[in-house]
Amino acid sequence: MSNREDLKQWIRKLLLGLPVTRASYFISLWRKGNLHVPDEYQLDELDRTASKLAVSAVDTNVFTLFCLPDANIARRAAIFSTILTKLARATAGRIGSHGRNKRMIYFGTTVKFKHAINATYIDDFSLSDAFLYTRAISKVSNSKKGATGAGNSQFFPEVICVYNPDSPEKSIYEFKPHVVFIDCGREQELKWLRALLTVCRDSQIPVVGWELDPFSSHAEIFESFGGSVVYFPNNDPTNKDRTLADLYLDQTIYEILPVVLGGPDCDILNEEIFQQKKILTELTRSVQSSIHANSVKVFWKTLRLLESIPIPVEVYNAEAKSFWGIYSLTEYFIALEKGLQASQVGGGRWNELSIKALTKLKEIYQKVRDSTPLWNYLSNLCMDRSEIDHLRVVTFPNKSQKQLFSYMLISRLDITEEELLNDSRILLRTLKEFANPSEDDRQIFTKHTIDPIIVGFPGQYDKDAFSKTLRFNPKILLFKHQLSSLKSILNEFNRVEKDHLKKTVKSLKRISGLNTEVNVPARIDSYKISDYFEEIQLEKIGVKGSTKSPINSLTNIGNLESELGQLFDTDIDQPDEVLSKVDITDSTDKERQVFVENGFEIVFEEGFKLRVSDDDKVNIVKQAGIDKVFVRSVKHGDRLLVVHNSSRESLYDLIISRIHTHPSLEIHMTVLRRWREEFVKKYLFWKNKMSGRNLSEFLSILQDKGSDITTTLAVCNWLDGTTLRPYDKMDILRVGEILDISFVKDNYTRIAKAASRIAGIHIALSRKLNTWLQGGLGSNAIDDLEILDKETGLMVGDLKSSIRIFTVQSINEINESVLVKEIGILEKN
Repeated sequence: MSNREDLKQWIRKLLLGLPVTRASYFISLWRKGNLHVPDEYQLDELDRTASKLAVSAVDTNVFTLFCLPDANIARRAAIFSTILTKLARATAGRIGSHGRNKRMIYFGTTVKFKHAINATYIDDFSLSDAFLYTRAISKVSNSKKGATGAGNSQFFPEVICVYNPDSPEKSIYEFKPHVVFIDCGREQELKWLRALLTVCRDSQIPVVGWELDPFSSHAEIFESFGGSVVYFPNNDPTNKDRTLADLYLDQTIYEILPVVLGGPDCDILNEEIFQQKKILTELTRSVQSSIHANSVKVFWKTLRLLESIPIPVEVYNAEAKSFWGIYSLTEYFIALEKGLQASQVGGGRWNELSIKALTKLKEIYQKVRDSTPLWNYLSNLCMDRSEIDHLRVVTFPNKSQKQLFSYMLISRLDITEEELLNDSRILLRTLKEFANPSEDDRQIFTKHTIDPIIVGFPGQYDKDAFSKTLRFNPKILLFKHQLSSLKSILNEFNRVEKDHLKKTVKSLKRISGLNTEVNVPARIDSYKISDYFEEIQLEKIGVKGSTKSPINSLTNIGNLESELGQLFDTDIDQPDEVLSKVDITDSTDKERQVFVENGFEIVFEEGFKLRVSDDDKVNIVKQAGIDKVFVRSVKHGDRLLVVHNSSRESLYDLIISRIHTHPSLEIHMTVLRRWREEFVKKYLFWKNKMSGRNLSEFLSILQDKGSDITTTLAVCNWLDGTTLRPYDKMDILRVGEILDISFVKDNYTRIAKAASRIAGIHIALSRKLNTWLQGGLGSNAIDDLEILDKETGLMVGDLKSSIRIFTVQSINEINESVLVKEIGILEKN
C-alpha cells in the first residue's frame, strides 16, 4: 500500500475511532440530518470532520485552531452547534432538570456569526435563544426554552458574545465559561488573543478557534500556548464528498505565467530598482535607532510604490491626497528629507548609505515620471477586447490603486468600468475582491473563462488572496529582477502546504489520542512558475510588441524582497477600509505628513497608553455627554472615551466594523461603497477637467439646482465620509446629475435608504451611550440585551465591549519622529 493510501486509511480510522462518532446526539445531528444551517447550505464531509474534531478537542482540553477552507459561515455554525448540543446533553445527564446551564463565550469581531446561529435549527428548535449577552445572563439562566424538537433544549448553554475586547480576561473572570470560542475570521493578528489564551490556559478552559487565512499569525500564537492547529486546504465547494485526506492528496498543479515589462527604458529602470534594493538591504542592517527604522520603512514604501504605480506619476501625486491612508511620492520624499536631517547626528555608515539611497531613489523617480511602465501596458490592454467567452480580471493590490486606475481610464481614455466590462470583457478588482468574490461577481464568473492578470506582488495581508488567485493559472506583471522573488513566493507557498500537512497529522494524533504512526507522503508542489515568460516591449507611450522566452534564460539574481518581506509588509500594506475614506480638501504636501513631528503620549491609570498627534482631537467624557477636544487641552484626571482600541475610531467606524458582513445589510454596504467610490472618482474628474474648479464652484452649482446646503464643508463631509450621504436625498440626485454618474442617478433613493439604516443604528447607540455615561458607567446602567436594530438583532452589548473609558494619569510630549500609522493605537503600558 502506498504512503498516500496509508494516510487516507489512517485518517479514516482515526475519525471513526473518536468517541463522539458514537454519541447519540452526534448521530442525531449528522446521520439523521437534524442539524439545519442557514442559507440552504448542504452540510458535507468536511463539516462533519471539523465538528468531530472540535468536540474531541473540547473533551481532551487541547487548545485547537481550525484553519477552514472557505468563508462559508454555515460551516462554522455547524461546528458551534455541535458543541452546543454536546454541552446541553452533558448538563441534562448530570443534573436532570435542575441547576445552572453551562456557559460559553464567543470572542469575535462582527455580529455576522450571531446571525448564522440565529438561523440554525436542531429539528424545529432555533438556537437563537442561546446567544445571551454580557451582564444579562442572570435574567435567563434558569429559563426553560421550550421547544418540541430538540429534546433537551432547555439545557442549552448560555452564550456570551464579546467583540474586540482590550481586556478579554475580564469576561473570563466574570462569566467563568466552560468553553471559549475564538473567531479570528480574516484578521491578521487579534491584539487580544495572547491575553485571552493566557487566562484560558491558567483557568484550564477548553478553547476552540477558527480562522480563514492560513498565513495569519494566529496559528503560531496557538502553538506557542501548547495548542494544535488543523488545516483544511482550499476546496472546490461544489464537491461535497471530498474528505480531509482527499484535499491533502490533491495532485493539481497551478502554473503562473510571468509577464515581464521590458524595452530599452524599462530594462534600465529594472537595473536601477535592483541596485536600490541592494542599497536598502544594507541600509536596513545599519539601523541603530527608531528614527533610522522609520526612515527605512519609508524608503522601502517609496521604492515599492515606484515599482508598482499603475498611473502616471504626476496624476498620482495630484490625486493621492484624495485618498485617506496613502501618500503621494512628493510627500514621501519630503518625509525622507526630514528623516535624514533628524537621523544624521554623528555621521557614520548610516549617513553615507542613506544619502546614497535617497540619491538613487530620486533617479528612479525621474525615470518613472518620464514613462510609467504599468500604465503604458495596462492602458493598452484595456483597448483590446478579450477572447470570446473569456473575461480578463485585472487585480490591483488595494482599493486606492484600483480607483486611481479607474479614474485615469475615464480622464485619459474616456472609458468607464461598466464600458470596460461590457465592451472589452475586462473587470477591475482588488486581489481580495477577486479571491473572495461577491455574489454579483460569481454570477459573472460562471458565464466566462476567467483570465486573471495580477498587478504586482502581495503584501503580508494578501498572501491568502494571492494563493487563491494563483489557482486560476494567472499572468503576473513584474520587472525582470522580480522573477526570483516570484519563485521564492511560490516555493514558500509549496513549503507551507507541506508543513500544514505535517502539523495537521500531528494535531489529529494529539486530539484523538491515537498512537498509531503513519508515514506522511511527500506532497508535489502545487504552484509552479511557467517554463516560459512573456516579455512586453514597452515604448515611451504604448506597447511595441511581445515575445516569449525560456525562463532559464534569465539570471537568478537572488531574493532581496522576500528577505525583507516580514519586516516591512505589515507596516506597508494595511487592510482595505470597509468604506474607503477620502480627504478632498486642497491640502498641500507639507500639511499631509508621513511623520508626526510633534505629539503626545497619554498614559492611563488603567494600564494603557496612547500616542497622538498634537493636532488630534480625542473624546472627553463630561457630565452632559461626550465632547471632542484637542489633545493639548487634556489634563490629569480627565476621562477619555476610546472606541475599538483606537483614538481615531468613531461610533460610525465601530458600528460598520460590526455589521458590514451581516446578510441583511450587505446590500446596503455595497450601495454605500459604490456611492462613495463613484462620487470621489467623478468629482476628481470634474475638478481637473477645467482649471479653477473647486468645492466652492461645486456648491454653487448644487445651489442653482435647488439645494439648501450653504457651506463647502457639507460637500467635503459627503466626500470624505464624515456623513454617509446628504440629508436631502434630492441632493444625491443633484450630485449624480452634475457629475453624470449613472449609478447615482438611478439609485439615489437606495443610497439614501442605505445610509439612513446605518445612521439609525448610530443614533440609537449614541443615546444609549449617553445613558451609560450619565449612569456612572456601572455595569447595570444600560441593558446589554436592549435592541439597537431589530432587523440585524444588534444589541447594546454587541458594541459596548469595544467602548472603554480611561482616566488620564499623565500626558507627555514625544521628542522623536513617529510614523503617522503608529499614531492613535491603544497599547498596554
